[in-house]
Amino acid sequence: MPKRMTPEERSESVRTRFFWYTKNIGAGSNECWLWDGAKHPKGYGRMIIPSKGGMDRPKPTHRISWELHYGPIPPKMHVLHRCDCPGCVNPAHLFLGTNADNVADRHSKGRSGDHRGMRQGSRARLNDDLVRIIRASPVPTKELARQLGVCPATISHCRTRRSWSHVP
Repeated sequence: MPKRMTPEERSESVRTRFFWYTKNIGAGSNECWLWDGAKHPKGYGRMIIPSKGGMDRPKPTHRISWELHYGPIPPKMHVLHRCDCPGCVNPAHLFLGTNADNVADRHSKGRSGDHRGMRQGSRARLNDDLVRIIRASPVPTKELARQLGVCPATISHCRTRRSWSHVP
């Protein structure tokens, strides 16, 4: 049976693995240090961290970078990227912020995630003009849903502005 690692060994293991998978170190503090290991589908690096209770968990690498360079992250704080590159782990590109700071930062960088209506792309079953027609139509909800090939809830939500509320 393998011996259990001490907290110091665990910490050194994390540090060693972190720097093994980090690229561009030494290229200057203005360059992104890119994570070259496992990644979340949105591009954020992930690394399995051994825990004291034996339950290993993936942790975002930009948070690991912050902790390795600056210490613990205060409760309820996020680690944000100045460079807006999810795979970057350069501590000079990271800063702490609240959830509200994170939302404001995302919005200021044009990533607000507004996917209402036609912004859904091919997932949208309706369009703005069709929504106006649905709202003005006297045809019963179930019949209109059958005609348009959508479920009655889609028509109902459209009429009550639970969905497509941005359409006048």
